[in-house]
Amino acid sequence: MLFLLTGMALRIVEGVRSLTTSNLLHKDTQRSDDNPQQQKQHQQHQQTLATHPLSQLINHPDNVVDEALDGVVMSVPHLTRVKGKRIIVRSDISEYKQDHVVLISGGGSGHEPAHTGYVGAGMLSAAVAGSVFASPSPSLVLEAIELCAGPLGVLLIVKNYTGDRLSFGLAAERAKAKGIRVTMVVVADDCALSDEDTKAGARGLAGTVFVHKIAGAIAETGASLDTVAQAASMISKRTQTVGVAFSPCQVPGCGPSFTLPPNTMEIGLGIHGESGAESQSLATSSQTAKKMLQKLQPIPCSQMALMINNLGGTSNLELLVFVRDVLRQLTSSFQIEVTRLCVGTMMTSISMAGVSLSLLRLTDENQSLLQVAQQDVCQWLDAPTDGYWPAYTSPPTPTPTLMSPAPVISTDAKPETMNFKFSAQAQLIAAAISACCRVLQSMKQTLTELDMACGDGDCGVSMSNGAAAILAALDSTIDPTTEQPNLPCLALDHPAELSLQMASIIEHNMGGTSGVLYSIFFSAASTAFPELNTDIKDVTCEMWAKALDAGVQAIQYYGGATLGSRTMLDVLLPISTQILRIKGQLTNDTARRLILEANELADQTKIMQATHGRSSYIQHSQIVGHADPGAVAAAAWIGAVLNTMY
Repeated sequence: MLFLLTGMALRIVEGVRSLTTSNLLHKDTQRSDDNPQQQKQHQQHQQTLATHPLSQLINHPDNVVDEALDGVVMSVPHLTRVKGKRIIVRSDISEYKQDHVVLISGGGSGHEPAHTGYVGAGMLSAAVAGSVFASPSPSLVLEAIELCAGPLGVLLIVKNYTGDRLSFGLAAERAKAKGIRVTMVVVADDCALSDEDTKAGARGLAGTVFVHKIAGAIAETGASLDTVAQAASMISKRTQTVGVAFSPCQVPGCGPSFTLPPNTMEIGLGIHGESGAESQSLATSSQTAKKMLQKLQPIPCSQMALMINNLGGTSNLELLVFVRDVLRQLTSSFQIEVTRLCVGTMMTSISMAGVSLSLLRLTDENQSLLQVAQQDVCQWLDAPTDGYWPAYTSPPTPTPTLMSPAPVISTDAKPETMNFKFSAQAQLIAAAISACCRVLQSMKQTLTELDMACGDGDCGVSMSNGAAAILAALDSTIDPTTEQPNLPCLALDHPAELSLQMASIIEHNMGGTSGVLYSIFFSAASTAFPELNTDIKDVTCEMWAKALDAGVQAIQYYGGATLGSRTMLDVLLPISTQILRIKGQLTNDTARRLILEANELADQTKIMQATHGRSSYIQHSQIVGHADPGAVAAAAWIGAVLNTMY
């Protein structure tokens, strides 16, 4: 489009667990409005809400755990909730417990899908939930044990936190006193804290899910309590986890769990909203992966099962970038073979932005595949389950699997169709293209800010990237010292071919809707010239005007917008219409007037009601006063082209 205006002129001149949480959220005891202590707690809740108004998708902090547990059993058919209790069991527990070891886990809420998401065939038999980041009471754990226990006994899988150990430990002892067979395995997979850092020992983190999966698969076969417990203990000891966070979490009814300065991340943190073992400047995904793997210190040349866990607030897009970087570094820097990969949201800290890495060593000291309960550990990882387990039963590929793209019909200029000494018109076309691209690059921040107010914020980047690619092609076209063409190059002397080249460059380099629309424009514009190899000297002003009009009409047809839709067309349609009316016969005065009019048209979009484009999904009150970035960009490059020519 930018060189079409130029061509018209040429004819005339010749793109921490918070300790206050249990005070804010209700216990597992029955509530009573007549209880003074509960009335006091209710008053505290009201004060909390006044200080920290609802900013989460909940009804009230008091009810969040119970309502979430209801949501679990309403959405998962094979689960049942014990009436009035924060206990979730597999629906067939009455039959299952008669000839199977029962697995029970649990802890504070806020780690979803842990632990209720792992209840089902092939994993846990029951999960006990406390308040957010608060251990369930011993009496509640005991109720779960008594309900689920069968002749083969109960295995408690507990994360290494003082509250969890005490609650589950006391319940276990009471159950034993009643004649129930109970064994407890404590998982302490955190490798961020040394014995010098804490006397409580390593914390239980997302690696606990490996224990749920393998012990649950073994229990499903009818194995004995000793066999299942030994397997759980072995897997726990061979698992290491480290986490990193880019934001704190927010307990319902409370403020952020800790303060994180801008451009800072926490390394070596738990899952209860506490800060990490150390802070450092925000790093790239690749650098973060390297730092975390150094903490884990995997044994070279061994086979591993890898779990990459979303701590709650990390986008899937970011998580997949991180998966790529971790797999590459494990292979290249540590010579680790990742035999099984599990990626997903496994154990969270409510909405914390961050990830954790868990490695389970699958080989023994002789580098032979580990045997657990007389089978390779991978067989237990691959065993079917009704619980949440987003893993494939085959190793990941160390490098992306790629196939060759479809053959591309080249639009590069051929030697036989090129004037290898560019004409004066072609060199002026090059100057106009360069001016247009540089003005779009200079407006990157302005267009980004406008688009953040009116759309998704990518307009400035998209335009700048497209402009950079066009400039790169232009730089490879003309030798700056001799001003002669290089190959491959832009067909500056052949407007139809140049249009197709511009369409291809923009399609592959200018992202977003703008990239597609401008690529459509140039493709349509190319059809206005008699032949693909029509020489620029044979193109009339009217041909340039018709090419401009063809491109604008194609944008309107395929994009669906029209005049008044608050898009780039609010600039392009009026300008194109006027140029077509005068058959491309521009003068200096006409050019000056068109530049002013283009800017005025862009400015008028500030008050328009958006009917097309991303801004049409935003309330008018939010975008009023902000010009449409596509219209502003169109006015800018029109001005750059005409200023170059006149």
